[in-house]
Amino acid sequence: MNKNVVNRLGAIFSVLVGVSYLIIGVIQLLLPADQTCDCADLFWLSYLNEPFGLTVQYAAFALTGILGIQVVMAVSDAIRADDVGWLRWTRNLAMIGFALTAIDNFHALDINRAKAFAFVNTLGAKAPLSIPGAMSGLDVNGWFRFGAIGLWVLVVSLLVLRSSAWPKALAYVGIALAVAYFLILASGIFELSGLTLIGAGIGGIILAPIWYIWMGLRLSDSSAATIIH
Repeated sequence: MNKNVVNRLGAIFSVLVGVSYLIIGVIQLLLPADQTCDCADLFWLSYLNEPFGLTVQYAAFALTGILGIQVVMAVSDAIRADDVGWLRWTRNLAMIGFALTAIDNFHALDINRAKAFAFVNTLGAKAPLSIPGAMSGLDVNGWFRFGAIGLWVLVVSLLVLRSSAWPKALAYVGIALAVAYFLILASGIFELSGLTLIGAGIGGIILAPIWYIWMGLRLSDSSAATIIH
């Protein structure tokens, strides 16, 4: 693919990813309490009665995963550092992370309503999903969907911080966003719903939209690509 096409698509998709994260973060804060609790029976009943919020969130996450792969390619190409080892490694991990984001959320869109009906019809005797949240795909805790993507954002931001050609504020926002990704990862591992609210609230509504949209605007400028020494 032509480099200019990569950058152009990356710029557009980065803005769209920022908007998608904003939608995801807002929905997370507005979900009914029963859809954020650790009670499978309440979760599935609530999901059947009010599926709209989670359905939109899954769709937005799936779209983010598809578009995010191109964003990683374009941003990593624009940040052409001398020490490319870390950048290349985390770029590959982030691409896997975005791919799993798409796969797991399309999977949730396909089967969760059926799971909810199965749970209700059996009166909870055999819960089809023991942990509410309805994410039972390949990356349940988010090691790649949040951890790997967060690590890539951190490496990119640290490289941007070393460059005089990129805004330092963009780097600081990226570092904070990486922390938000890690908080969401920790919430999945240790089952701390409060960390999810913090990560989704600060990261999804504020940091991710700013970083991805700002990065998209930078990618739209051909002079953004630079070698960082």
